Amino acid sequence: MGSGFAGLGAAAEAAAAGAKVVILEKMPTYGGNSIINGGEYNAWDDEFHLRQKLGLGDDSADLHANDTIKGGDFYNNPELVKIFVQGAVPTLNWMIDSGGLQLRQVVNRTGGHSAYRTHTCVQGVGRGYTEAIRKIVEARGAKIVLNSPISWIWRADADPQSPVLGVEVKRGRRVLNIRATRALVLATGGFSADVAMRMIYNPSLGPGYSTTNHKGATGETIRYAQAVGALSGARTVFAHYLSRPYRTGNFS
Repeated sequence: MGSGFAGLGAAAEAAAAGAKVVILEKMPTYGGNSIINGGEYNAWDDEFHLRQKLGLGDDSADLHANDTIKGGDFYNNPELVKIFVQGAVPTLNWMIDSGGLQLRQVVNRTGGHSAYRTHTCVQGVGRGYTEAIRKIVEARGAKIVLNSPISWIWRADADPQSPVLGVEVKRGRRVLNIRATRALVLATGGFSADVAMRMIYNPSLGPGYSTTNHKGATGETIRYAQAVGALSGARTVFAHYLSRPYRTGNFS
């Protein structure tokens, strides 16, 4: 579910491992917030060693990790940050080698970073990266289906530990049930375009504030996931979704 960086990356890896993969995207175009970002990617090195060639000083995975933790006001999980920064370089090279990503011959130092590690694609927007991963995804046999918002997540029964069976999807006036035979990966992004939902977490972000997210960032998949028991051990903020009658689907 979702075709931004996370969804595309998960699809590429699943397809490479032999899974039959379908990416469902509710919008009429793929990419989510990822395709409209500023076109910058932070990595402490790259296969061209641009920072070194440009004489822009030293950098390392440890320094990148420290900057990331500091930039997150020390709320970050250090182990996840370590995975994040160690994967930054091979992922950038993967997009270049397998997806045809092209970089500008420049490395910048952007906010929150103590070293020059900000790479920029030639397009200057996130599309340069999403297109690279899309090419990899489709070359590996995965399929992207647009205009397919989900309207429910199916479990085998009301037990939050029971298997997830699939999703209910709207296609125009049609409603379809799509079975997930191996796994359902939720990568539908945030909810900054849903004023009521964001105010639950931060009441100050009322309708007087706009968002740089795309208009489809409305968080309904998060609510559906919570409704069928995702994060069952955590505080659930949408109790009214949990109270709706349990439904069963026909996947014959």
